[in-house]
Amino acid sequence: MGLELQIRWAEDGDPEPTEWVTEEWGSLIDRAGEFIDPAPLPKIVAYIGNHLVGVLTVLVHSDRLEILTLNAEPRGQGIGTRLIQVACEHAKHLGLTLVTVFTSNDNIDGLAFYQKRGFRLHRLYPDAITQARVSKPSIPYFGDHNLPIRDEIELHLPLLSFELSPGTAADGPILAQIHMESRRVAMPWLPIVHTEEETIHYFTHRVAAHSVLARMGDKILGFITVEDGWINHLYVDPSAQDRGVGSSLLRNALDHADGHLELWVFRDNQFARQFYQRFGFSLVEETDGSSNEEKTPDCRYRWSK
Repeated sequence: MGLELQIRWAEDGDPEPTEWVTEEWGSLIDRAGEFIDPAPLPKIVAYIGNHLVGVLTVLVHSDRLEILTLNAEPRGQGIGTRLIQVACEHAKHLGLTLVTVFTSNDNIDGLAFYQKRGFRLHRLYPDAITQARVSKPSIPYFGDHNLPIRDEIELHLPLLSFELSPGTAADGPILAQIHMESRRVAMPWLPIVHTEEETIHYFTHRVAAHSVLARMGDKILGFITVEDGWINHLYVDPSAQDRGVGSSLLRNALDHADGHLELWVFRDNQFARQFYQRFGFSLVEETDGSSNEEKTPDCRYRWSK
């Protein structure tokens, strides 16, 4: 089995993350007419073993947390997503309700990346980089996709405001829909072994009343089901993911747990495995999946106080 991705805050005196940021971004970054040195800023770092694979630098303002830089290699492995998740959790811990980021007009891939993770286009700064180039001539004229680098774009991610409350049987159909859609998005390779009607019946009569729900007004964003020391379900509506919902549900379960909790997760669901590991769950065993309904390899994790 390969080494796991580990996310943490960079330690004082650790030069490697700062060296990477300086090499990629230089000593000053233009942000809407203001130049900022990223080197001394707090950094969230990602490691696989002893190998640094991601760095995110943050600026904490009175009303928001700003992502100043984000680098991850290799791309497409969920490293950047994990770094953003930790940044969002930190913002919520500080009582902030907004995460922001600036990028350049040529960064088409970056714009797609952030928008897929819930960020919305907020403001265009026409010719901001053209003007910054006067003070910093090293800024290139052309960037990704051979596009001229001229403008800055500000994106916002409002952090969701929700409450946790017990579920009832009446919530069953919604929980079933969240369960099915979450699996479809996160695990398109997973066999479907129950009809929609069977799933709704199961969640209505067996799951909902034993669940804790994250609600934003009348909308259910996600839920967790804990029984007899086992987390049987933890699902978040795909439209609300990466916004702290799953973390809040799991943290609440841990706070109310008697000694330990266990759960099963499919082996190839790396996102979920990394999520649980970040909360202190340890791998206990792996199986070939012959004992589960989907006949798909899975893993058992355990958490202890």
